[in-house]
Amino acid sequence: MDDVALISAGDSYNAAVKTDGSLWVWGFTSGYGLGTPNNDAITPTKIMDGIKFPSVTQAPTLPAPDVPSSWATEQVNTAIAANLVPQSLQSKYTQATTRAEFCALAVALYENVKGEITERKTFTDTSDINVQKMAAVGVVSGTDTARNLFTPDANLTREQSATMLARLADAIGKPLPKQASAATDNQNRLSQE
Repeated sequence: MDDVALISAGDSYNAAVKTDGSLWVWGFTSGYGLGTPNNDAITPTKIMDGIKFPSVTQAPTLPAPDVPSSWATEQVNTAIAANLVPQSLQSKYTQATTRAEFCALAVALYENVKGEITERKTFTDTSDINVQKMAAVGVVSGTDTARNLFTPDANLTREQSATMLARLADAIGKPLPKQASAATDNQNRLSQE
């Protein structure tokens, strides 16, 4: 065949799309509902026109492999081996983390260090046990106290992540050293001038 843009080879049939957008099939095709006149087409048969596809001058973009980035692989594998990363979070490594996903990671770490969390604090918009556990130990809080909402599917901001990590360190008994805030430093400098 001339002018083939895409091709697919199956166990018992083949298909090709030409650059003009026509679909051609051959092999044992009738059993697959491909509309050829006989069951054993040796010669390609045109069955459709007008298929749209990306320019054939561009190589297809393949999805990124579902593995951590090279700089994170060692730490991610260590965390997985220590049972700190739930199975549901062992993929899509470059996606942002939701508030509920952070809670799953935080519960795994907390319970690995301190033991099971038996207390619960509930929210009206989620019944996620990990959210309830982290709220009970004071690591996370709601996003709307008037309506008792947690917003579990929202992505974490950097300030939320830092705050929750500092609270988690406190909760497991490893508080971070207190630092003077930049605002305090600026105020001290102004008063000295």
